[in-house]
Amino acid sequence: MIRKIIHIYLYSLLLVLPSFASVDLNKTNVLLLNSYHQGYQWTDNITKAIEKELLKSLPNTRLYIEYMDTKRHIAPEYYTKLENIFSIKYENIKLAAIICSDDNAFNFVKKNNNLFNNAPIVFCGVAAIDSNEFKNHINFTGILETFDVKSNIDLVLNLHPDTRNIYYIVENTLTGREHRKVFEKYRPLYPQLNFFFLDGKDLSTQQLLDTLKVLLPKSIVFPIHWSKDKNNHFQDTKKMYPLICQTSSAPTYGLTDVMTWDGVIGGKMRKGDMIGQQSVDLLIQILEGKKPQDIPIIPETPTEYVFDYNQLVKHNIPLKLIPPTSQIMNQPFSFYQFHKSVIWFSISVVSFLLFIIFILYLIIINRRKTEHELLTSQQHYKKLIETSPDAVLLLNLDGKIQFTSEHSKLLFCKNNSISLEDKTIYDFVQESFKDTLYEIICSIETKKSLKKIELEFVRCDGTSFTGETNFSYFFNPQHSNFIIIAAIRDITLMKENEKQLDKSLKEKEILLKEIHHRVKNNMQIIHSLLNLQGSYTFKPSSDNIFNNTKNLIMSIFLVHAKIYNTEKPDEIEFSDYISSIIQHIELGQKNKPQIHMNISTVSIDLDRAIPCGLLITELINNVYSLENLNISDSITINLKKQDNHYFLSVSYSFQDEKTKNSFSPSQSSNQIITAMVSQLNGKLSFEQKKDISYQILFD
Repeated sequence: MIRKIIHIYLYSLLLVLPSFASVDLNKTNVLLLNSYHQGYQWTDNITKAIEKELLKSLPNTRLYIEYMDTKRHIAPEYYTKLENIFSIKYENIKLAAIICSDDNAFNFVKKNNNLFNNAPIVFCGVAAIDSNEFKNHINFTGILETFDVKSNIDLVLNLHPDTRNIYYIVENTLTGREHRKVFEKYRPLYPQLNFFFLDGKDLSTQQLLDTLKVLLPKSIVFPIHWSKDKNNHFQDTKKMYPLICQTSSAPTYGLTDVMTWDGVIGGKMRKGDMIGQQSVDLLIQILEGKKPQDIPIIPETPTEYVFDYNQLVKHNIPLKLIPPTSQIMNQPFSFYQFHKSVIWFSISVVSFLLFIIFILYLIIINRRKTEHELLTSQQHYKKLIETSPDAVLLLNLDGKIQFTSEHSKLLFCKNNSISLEDKTIYDFVQESFKDTLYEIICSIETKKSLKKIELEFVRCDGTSFTGETNFSYFFNPQHSNFIIIAAIRDITLMKENEKQLDKSLKEKEILLKEIHHRVKNNMQIIHSLLNLQGSYTFKPSSDNIFNNTKNLIMSIFLVHAKIYNTEKPDEIEFSDYISSIIQHIELGQKNKPQIHMNISTVSIDLDRAIPCGLLITELINNVYSLENLNISDSITINLKKQDNHYFLSVSYSFQDEKTKNSFSPSQSSNQIITAMVSQLNGKLSFEQKKDISYQILFD
């Protein structure tokens, strides 16, 4: 029976041999050799992915697809027949590369690559490969078949924390035995778990189903593959896998995407379509000229979390425990989930627009507030300008009038109904002042500081007036130009008043000088009368009294004389005044002591000058009234001003002790000294040690 099937299969293959005469030599020929039959889901997934990727990435490629069907036919003579068929089919086809899916195809091509002109090989889904071949692979590269066992066990323990037993279902094939070796390696990592293998080499299909019905509590089942049992009976996986899930008394998880049948909860599964994509990527590198041995073998099969929504609900597993990147099958249609990206994009756009609207709203509110404040400010300034006694003009750099206040119209035309805005400021300035005004306006461009100036203006009726004009300017961004502000005040009346005041002051100065002149003359007459009277007096004591009195009168005379001859009628220069007093006192004296003056350059008013002059005169008179004076004696006069205080000292130094002891001012002299100090609101102190000293402090 088997021999008959093989003959029929070989005959059918020969019927579909390509017509070599029609081969397009411009296309690149690639062979996809599958270990299993068409209709086996794992093989179909890989085949579809390779066809799709080749069409997209290498459209100029002719893909030959062959199925070895080694799940159902493993007899040695079957492999011999395949060798004969492939030697005939591909004798005249130059293959650029061969893609082998799973172990049987890979091993077949390695052994018989001469049938395919030693084309480079890309394998995928190969579980058993020698470690030496892995390191030193020649003429082939590819993707190893692996299971992410650890991730799946961790997933189960997360979803079913009370799990204690894990059952692995493996078929009675070489692949199944390799798979068991892989799973056995993880037993030491989970000492809390019991690992059980339902192996096809020990169980028939019925025994497997019977065992699944009576599994231990807290168990999980991982069906790997079950295409052959211990009796070498082939099982259709499309029928067998759902039957395993329905029979199992424990939740079932899968490791390959062919297990996404009714009953499997899910798992981190190998993806046939992803393996197909990676295989084409490796193929492209070879077709671009890279040697297979220079392309590293990919050590792990790509995986992805896949779950059945119905089974999650059945086993009360919440979606929040599922890894976030998982693919969930059979999930009821959710408008949100289906259009999640669109919804969130729309929400983002609407939120952004609302934010923009809010910002615009704030800007509008702020702008309205600013406009209101600006309008209020304009009204305030307008009222300020209208109520100002000055005429306010706004000018451009050509001097043209842009704006006038009401007072400006009254000032220049005596009528506020006349417009000045068609004229220039030069029209109202006298000819002799136009150049000065032009220089001021031109200084705006050089940003020099503007100054206040008096200009002569001409009114509309031809009358003139003097205007004190203050200039300032600002930049007008609306028209990008400078605006000059001219504030003009009519000071004609003020100028006339100043002239009258100056005239009045000059008259008063003349009158004051005349008074001082008359007082000076009167004092001179009194002094002359005293001289005349003294000439008839022969007593020495009377002479001293007359001389002292004359000196006192002369000190007053000298004050008025100094004021009369100075430009400042209210103060005199003090050192010059004291020098004049000393010169007068020394006239006619025989024994003249030395007089030293240390007087700061200070001016003193009339109220202080007269009492100070009388005080110093009296203090000097007291010395000249002594007998036995000689030129070695001295008088020292000091006057200095510090802050708002004056310090005056008069000291006597006598060489003869007898002269010093005879110093005794009269009672009238002391009264004069005390009276003058009191008039100065000062303080008097007297010392008689080595020298005799008077010290006066006054304001």
